[in-house]
Order: sequence, then C-alpha cells, then structure tokens
Amino acid sequence: MKERLSRAIASLGVASRRVAEQMVEDGRVAVNGRVICEPGHPVDTEHDVIKVDGKVVRPPVPLHFVVNKPRGVLSVPSDPLGRPTVLARLKGVKRLLVPVARLEADDEGVMVMTSDRQMAHALNQPRAGIPRTLLLKVRGMPDQRTLDRMRNGVPLQGGRSLPMEVRLVSVTGRNAWLRVTVREVRHHLIRHVMMKLRHPVTKLKRIQFGPVAVKGLAPGTFRKLTSEELNALRSLAESPPGLPDPLSAEQVAAALAAAPPRGVRERPRRRRPTYRRRKARPATARRQR
Repeated sequence: MKERLSRAIASLGVASRRVAEQMVEDGRVAVNGRVICEPGHPVDTEHDVIKVDGKVVRPPVPLHFVVNKPRGVLSVPSDPLGRPTVLARLKGVKRLLVPVARLEADDEGVMVMTSDRQMAHALNQPRAGIPRTLLLKVRGMPDQRTLDRMRNGVPLQGGRSLPMEVRLVSVTGRNAWLRVTVREVRHHLIRHVMMKLRHPVTKLKRIQFGPVAVKGLAPGTFRKLTSEELNALRSLAESPPGLPDPLSAEQVAAALAAAPPRGVRERPRRRRPTYRRRKARPATARRQR
C-alpha cells in the first residue's frame, strides 16, 4: 500500500509528520538509492528501501497497550499547554502511539494505545460499531420508562440514537449508577441522551472497549495487550460487526428519484386563519353613545 513519504517516515516512528516533511525537503531522505525532496512522493514501506541520514529505516515491531486513564488527563499524545496526557503515563515507552476511542478529560476508564496507525484508524471509524461498556453516574432515579426509551433510541438533534443496552446497577441518595453498552460513535452521545431524558451525567467511566476490559488495572497504570485481545481487535478492524452497510450508488439514485423535488412539499401547508381588526369608532361617536 503506497502512501506519502512524509507519512511513511512518521508511521515508521522516526519523527512526527511535520518534522518528517522538513527532513525530506532538506534532502536527508533517500528512496531506493535516490534522494527525494518531495514529501508527497509515493512509497511502499514493505517493498521500498527508505534511508534517513544514510541509515535504513525498517518497520518496527508494533506496540499495543491498554491504559486505565484517570480523570483530568488528556487523551492526546501531547499538549502545547503542558497539561498531563495519557502518553506521559506510559513511562519507558519512547515510540509514538496513537490513541483509540479517545475519552474526554473529565472521563476515565479503558483506552487502547497502539503504534499501528492503520489498525487505529480502522478502530476509530464510526461505522466499526465496536461495543463500549460504560458506567454512568446520573442525577435522579431513572424509571423503567426512561430505560426503555434508551433501549429503543432517543431522538436527538443529529437523528435518533441507536438502541443501547442499559441496566440499573445501584442507587445512592439522589443519584443512580447505570451500566450502558453503546455501539454508535457520536460526539458526547451518551451525555446528550441523558440530558434529553433529564438525568444529566455527573461521572463517566468506560470499563470495556470491545474485548479489552479495565479489570485489574489501577487508575493511571497500563499493560500490554494479550494475544487474545490483539487478535480480537484485529478481527474487528478487518471486519467490523455493527452498523448496517451504506447504500449503493443505485439505491441512492433510486431514493433521490422517488423523493419529491426540493422545495416541494408532499402535503400542502394549511393556511392560518386571518382575523380582521375591527375599525375604531371616531371619538364623537363614542361620546354620543
């Protein structure tokens, strides 16, 4: 698979993409014995020989970790403001890792970090449909009707949410703990759903991502993925389980042909009744009356 030279150098772990582009422009990179000064030159890391400063760069053995991200830590590899990041928690790891299924700074739980960019890209796709199990602390006591609405989907601004698995775990005072499993990837999906149902989320913890669970990991610690977990994630990346396939070009054309023209409504809009204002009588008529 061919890709840009600068991106290939970054994927090989030599430097970031911006630094790799500068290295190529400075003439420090050679491909198959020929110096290349264009960062967009197409290369194949499996067949082409890439040299940086005269040294052959080979694809390293990919690394895969699972991290129990604590609250208040960013999911990005680095932060220009100097705030704590997940990558800083992986002490002793000098490779550039890509986060899979990022968590917000106020959330905590399991996160997968890998140096395999292609696998990370496949797992981060919204259409992958990988199940994510969450523990939610919400305000109030959700009743059975609220739980059924979550199981059937809740109408939101971007469309109705997909059905999710939900179970009431416990009740503590004025708050309740829910165990929710979602497959849909949408920004702040579960928070928008609970806000719509008038039970805002006060705490979120992801306890499982696909086959990877957080059990046995203290907050802020990490471990390598087992062979079973890695094989399961690779199979999910190659053949995602969840969401329906997109429409084909023929189906899209048929749907557009059957739809009414833009700006034309299927049902005519009902006219609102108009009310005539009564004319005010002159002041002399009111005095005579």
